[in-house]
Amino acid sequence: MLKPTAEQESVGDVAVTGENEIVEAGAGSGKTTVLNYTAERLLRETDARNGLYLGFNKVTAMEAKEKFPRAVDCRTGHSVAFATHGRPLAHKLPGKRANQKLYEVANILRLQPLTMESLTPGGPLRVVSAERVGWAARETVDRFCRSADPELTTRHVGKHALPEGFDRDQYNECVIRAARRAWSDMASPEGQLRMPHDVYRKLWALSEPQLRKGFVMLDEAQDTAPVLAKVIRDQQCQQIVVGDSCQQLYAWAGAVNALDKWGDAKRLYLTQSWRFGPAVADEANKWLSLTGRPLRLTGNPALDSQLVELGSTARAILCRTNVGAVVEVMSALAAGRRVALVGGGDEIERLAKAARRLMDGYKTDHPELCVFDSWEEVKKAAAGDEGDSTLKVLVHMMTSIGPEGVIAAMRQLTERESDAEVIVSTGHKAKGREWDSVRIAEDFTPKKTPEQGDTASTLVKLEDAMLAYVAVTRAKLRLDRGPLAYVDDVLGIRQEQFAE
Repeated sequence: MLKPTAEQESVGDVAVTGENEIVEAGAGSGKTTVLNYTAERLLRETDARNGLYLGFNKVTAMEAKEKFPRAVDCRTGHSVAFATHGRPLAHKLPGKRANQKLYEVANILRLQPLTMESLTPGGPLRVVSAERVGWAARETVDRFCRSADPELTTRHVGKHALPEGFDRDQYNECVIRAARRAWSDMASPEGQLRMPHDVYRKLWALSEPQLRKGFVMLDEAQDTAPVLAKVIRDQQCQQIVVGDSCQQLYAWAGAVNALDKWGDAKRLYLTQSWRFGPAVADEANKWLSLTGRPLRLTGNPALDSQLVELGSTARAILCRTNVGAVVEVMSALAAGRRVALVGGGDEIERLAKAARRLMDGYKTDHPELCVFDSWEEVKKAAAGDEGDSTLKVLVHMMTSIGPEGVIAAMRQLTERESDAEVIVSTGHKAKGREWDSVRIAEDFTPKKTPEQGDTASTLVKLEDAMLAYVAVTRAKLRLDRGPLAYVDDVLGIRQEQFAE
């Protein structure tokens, strides 16, 4: 690398003392480059003979492998676990059993429907089918596998939608019994159930492994599964934990911000971004100020980033939800443009097909909708302030666009982004990506207009501020902030409050 900045050099200086480090690395601050520099210094200036870099996914691990010294093993947590606990179970991985149906799961686990008497005399029995129990059991195992917990208990059972008046304690006990059978089956080479990759990672973690490395570097630590974070914390070697607390987007999936839970470690900051110029950095700092975190960014003075209106000239369009992404895809297709969707359209198409099946009066085995017997149940589970947020998005999509419109749009996508004229993504899936020009889609519009008596915290939830920060920092040269311009009103309200 070029001569390191003072911030980058500080990371290496602390590392060679042997102290554990927490590095808060802002968007575009070149954390992989800094880690490479730090690894080289550790190997050169200390008695460490090897190290381990753990990337968030296979792509980041492979990219790091091309840059890091050979003595540093660049892997994912799953990759490390596979070597000892995944290989004996490889024949059970999804590629071999991807089409396992819910009725097959119910048969393997020997499940029966769960019934309760009607709330009214002479009324029909309330029933949770064996297939629904089987789905809940698998989902419970998934939660257990992501957790750092040593045992599978009812705390891992999700708060699933149930028939009205159904006893949740009875349901939870039924599901946990099924989940324990499912766990035993998945963890056995002779078992019949498809085994998610998280199962062998959990088995590896439960074995309390010692990695025998001079140091371990954990990347994207703000979105680390608790099971992996515990393994790294328990290592008898130096630990360097890197991430951006303000880019924590996967708390809903059980991830934790390991940067806040590492205990005794030196905390440093990388605030110089090389991705974008001062204009985008200023915009990012507005959202950072609403997170309550101290991180602020400095833009790259060599880049003339601008806030502009891009319209149809944007290379990438970032949306808050899948509904917004489908709307943008359909709009671009209607204009005759070639469109790519980050992550592809298969997942959304399958969901639309499952919704259509429920609308037509049939049940579906789609994992997100198999717990429902009708479309009315889905709408009921999504209704109200306490409704399932994922289902709210689905119901809105099916109501505003319809399953046929969604399916048709997904089938017209351009497969390779390099062949597309415009790339559409949700903010979540855009994480780690960058484009020369980015337009923020209209579904980022705030839920309410600022008015007298509002505060910044009531107008912008923490998760919304973090998502907006991620979205605006995907732009390198030109940013059309669109509806996210409302941040100026929010900050104006806060300044008035401070003045008072």
